[in-house]
Amino acid sequence: MASVTVATSAALPLGMAGGQAAYQVKARSAAWSTCRASRPSSLPLSSARLSTCKQRRISLAGRTSRRLVVVSDATTTYTLPDISDEKLAEHYLAGPLASSSDASNTALLRSLADRLGRHLGWDVETDSLDQQKFRRLFHYYIPTYLWAKKQLAKRQESGDSSPLVVSISAPQGCGKTTLVTALQVLFTQDGITPAIVSLDDFYLTYEEQCALAASFPGNELLEFRGNAGTQDQALMKQTISSLRSGTPVKIPRYDKSQHGGRGDRVPESEWETVSNADIVLLEGWMLGFSSLPKDEVTAVDERLVPVNEFLEGFQECVYDQTDCWMVLQVADPNFVYEWRLQAEHGMRARGKPGLSDDQVADFVSRFMPAYQAYLPKLYKDAPPGGVEKEILRIAIDRDRNVMEVAQ
Repeated sequence: MASVTVATSAALPLGMAGGQAAYQVKARSAAWSTCRASRPSSLPLSSARLSTCKQRRISLAGRTSRRLVVVSDATTTYTLPDISDEKLAEHYLAGPLASSSDASNTALLRSLADRLGRHLGWDVETDSLDQQKFRRLFHYYIPTYLWAKKQLAKRQESGDSSPLVVSISAPQGCGKTTLVTALQVLFTQDGITPAIVSLDDFYLTYEEQCALAASFPGNELLEFRGNAGTQDQALMKQTISSLRSGTPVKIPRYDKSQHGGRGDRVPESEWETVSNADIVLLEGWMLGFSSLPKDEVTAVDERLVPVNEFLEGFQECVYDQTDCWMVLQVADPNFVYEWRLQAEHGMRARGKPGLSDDQVADFVSRFMPAYQAYLPKLYKDAPPGGVEKEILRIAIDRDRNVMEVAQ
């Protein structure tokens, strides 16, 4: 048996239960004490850089692997993930989204992973594919893509040649843009033409937003972009309708960095013209929110009353034109604060103006009443008009990884 020196950690084994481990590691000593490893999981074991601590001598039962992921401090059974052909399908099927996509073809999975990995700058065949990257590829992006592709195939088999409109509801900062980009890459490479549309791109112009705020003095929920009422619903309806009919249409774009982070729509001359799309991916933080009785929104926040009225227009301009749904669910909407901070820090690091930390806190606080009022119904019931439509629900944790799925 090969002998290696490691330190214990509490990392999960690529989303797999201990009984599904490809290999086992047996301790030579029964004495265990606390020890932390500084080795990133992406580094080969031979290059491990361990922090100063008491290390453990362990033996590998079975053939050696390039990487070692430890399950916990309290057990002597560990997972050595293996992404060889014979194990790849097994790993994929262990993910929470596998049943929604009905795929276990190893060649297909590896092809999708290689292509998407190259786009993301990840090498699937080396140790740079660490635990989180593995989960993102095989337990999130790929099965979500296969689910969407299955919905498109069903539509085309029914004889309907119009584009499939998939509305993606997800709180701000949870990674929906990265997900949509991954879907766009894979669809394009498979010869399927996607149209990418964001709710953000239909925000009112800066001047229009200022006028709206003046119409509701003292209502912070409508002072800046975000809540229902701050979008151009007529433009949204016309754009989606044109995409569905195959008519060439310019997709508006919005620059959030303008006006000190308050944002503005970019000139129409810079909008992209799209026609003959096969699938439309429409993403937005409040898609799926539906108006509630006045007393219910008042109980949450009286400032929501006009927002609730504006929300009624989404039924006609978006929901009636949606064919199926993805709903990314979070256990705690307060994650949005952290995610938004990360986004703004990233913008400033790229040299773009963005909100300060205090401005982020103020900005996000204006969305919280809507989350409190509308998320419970969205998570409990089908989105508006979605009772007979396919819905993929995905639970996302604080690190933007998939936790579970329900259909």
